[in-house]
Amino acid sequence: MNASLQAFAEFFEIDSHLIAAAADASKNAVSSPEPDLESAIAKLTRAESDAHLLQIVRGEPGAVLALKKHLNQLSGGKPPSQSQSTRAASELFEQAEKIEMAANHKAREEAERKRIQRLEKLAQEEETHWAYVEKLLEQKRGATYDEATRLLVELRDMSELKQRKNKFIERFKSIREKYGKSTALLERFRRAGLL
Repeated sequence: MNASLQAFAEFFEIDSHLIAAAADASKNAVSSPEPDLESAIAKLTRAESDAHLLQIVRGEPGAVLALKKHLNQLSGGKPPSQSQSTRAASELFEQAEKIEMAANHKAREEAERKRIQRLEKLAQEEETHWAYVEKLLEQKRGATYDEATRLLVELRDMSELKQRKNKFIERFKSIREKYGKSTALLERFRRAGLL
């Protein structure tokens, strides 16, 4: 979606997936060939020509559209049917929902791929991270407790990925025995699902 369309959609709070569905529908719409305007104009009677010209000069609403419609009929063209030119709103909303679901699925897959990459890297430096957790816990501050808890969650997830959960349980038990006197730390562990 280009920047101006994105700004328009944000200003009017239009769902980007709905715009994508409408764009997709317009790409797939069957367009009718342009009418031969010169031969259609030649078929106008003098009275029809004067009437259309007068409407246009007066600036009457829909005058140009009426002329184009009349020329289209004279050239043998058919007005596009409702099913060809537009889709029902319900179809657009349904398509937008499908696009959104596909986008969400893709985003979840990408997030999971990045998470596994991060955990693989963590596994290569596991001992360094365990030492860093202890260093953080020794500082006995809220911010360092938060960081240590976040790292412990990642170490737990990595141990599950690498099927080394027992090793994690042993190391975590040792940390709890050493630093478990702090109720603030234990509360962080509980909230993170470590206990």
